[in-house]
Amino acid sequence: MSARENLSVISNAAGFALMKSPSGIDMAYERSPVAERSRKGLQELRTRLRNVKPAHYRGIERCPLSEEPLAPLGWAGAVDNWDILEKQDKKARARLRDFLGPNHVCEYSPCCVVPMFEQAVELLSLVDSPSDYEIARLSKASSELAVTGNRFFGLDVADQESLADLAILLASLNQQTLFPDYQSAERFREYYRAQPWAETEDYPGEFCIIRVERAPVENSG
Repeated sequence: MSARENLSVISNAAGFALMKSPSGIDMAYERSPVAERSRKGLQELRTRLRNVKPAHYRGIERCPLSEEPLAPLGWAGAVDNWDILEKQDKKARARLRDFLGPNHVCEYSPCCVVPMFEQAVELLSLVDSPSDYEIARLSKASSELAVTGNRFFGLDVADQESLADLAILLASLNQQTLFPDYQSAERFREYYRAQPWAETEDYPGEFCIIRVERAPVENSG
């Protein structure tokens, strides 16, 4: 299997990524300029979608450790000193680039996925604050795969005009604010694709369903 296939977030092969803890992501977003500018609308959204708990979200949009620094959610374009971000987790990012190799290509940029669990464990040991991260196992989901097991977090759709429609579609979200099975994730994906306000796919299948699992930390020793 090629390096490109191994390192792709939406590859059939599993990969591993260091994701920020959901509670930290939510707290940073609540203080962000984007949240401040849209506070009234944000409160209305959270009131209508009461079962959606941002502080519990364990999906793929959690500022993963990437080859290039990422601004926290809600802070893009508002970071006063980009040099501060570049200095954070600098050793871990340099090692991630070593793992990726000089000619790597990923479906999504910046790249954040490594093919081996041992590589993710090493990256976790190199970040500035390991307690801020967790290792997640990511793989492309299909309707044939089982969605049970004590490591299974749920399914996320990668890439809100009607809150009533959204409330119905999101009613099945689990405690990690992810879809519990392929069918409910597929219903949301098809709904999203049909909305005039939604982003569009650059190629068929770009909006894929990602299986998110807890990495087998008990084997790290």
